Amino acid sequence: MGEREWRMAARARRRRLVLRLGTVATFVTFLGLYLSPLFRIQEVDVVGAHYVDLREVEEAVRLKGRSIIALPLEEATARVRGLPMVREASISLRWPHRLLVQIEERRPWGYWVRQGYAYVVDDEGVVLEGPMPPAGASSIIETNGVGALRLGDRVDREAIAVARRLLEWVPGVLGTQVISFHYDMERGLSIMTSDGMTVVVGRAEGLEYKLAVWEALVRKLGSKSLAGRMLDLRLGGGPALR
Repeated sequence: MGEREWRMAARARRRRLVLRLGTVATFVTFLGLYLSPLFRIQEVDVVGAHYVDLREVEEAVRLKGRSIIALPLEEATARVRGLPMVREASISLRWPHRLLVQIEERRPWGYWVRQGYAYVVDDEGVVLEGPMPPAGASSIIETNGVGALRLGDRVDREAIAVARRLLEWVPGVLGTQVISFHYDMERGLSIMTSDGMTVVVGRAEGLEYKLAVWEALVRKLGSKSLAGRMLDLRLGGGPALR
């Protein structure tokens, strides 16, 4: 081997040595950061919680004391979102050792009445505890429900969606008012109006068609002639007036 080749080989060995030392230094630095108490989660700040128990949030996060390196934030966020009173949540790291948990709580829509007891529910049908619906909030009376409901239980979300649509449509289009909602697992949602009419709306399927039929009937016969009568709008057998 000539002198030139020997020098090139020596430089190559030095480069490999430098690379190895750099790798070792990087690993040692990473290990030091991972083990250092300065870079472990020491505080969990929760924003937006009024009715959600802060201890439940911290228990759901389960990251206190963990290294900030490779934090499983998505898993922790999913656990917080799973709390009954939480509608939406996000978790972010605040350097160097703090977590910020932002919560959007579920808001009460109205009442779901089962066996004479009025449970507060949100617009997704989740049973809530703590916050109360606004004054004049609607109630849906379940006629054949069995068993008490608990925080986090879910009632028929579709029925609530139909009720919300009717609360806007009935006074806006027909000029009358909703008196009460009744729910049956087989029949779906029924409504009683201030002009004495009972309408079985059923499920959400084909809702706009059902409303169009209802409106056409009222325009043709008049609300007075429909007082005390029942209109069945459920799909399958076609509209029926009794």
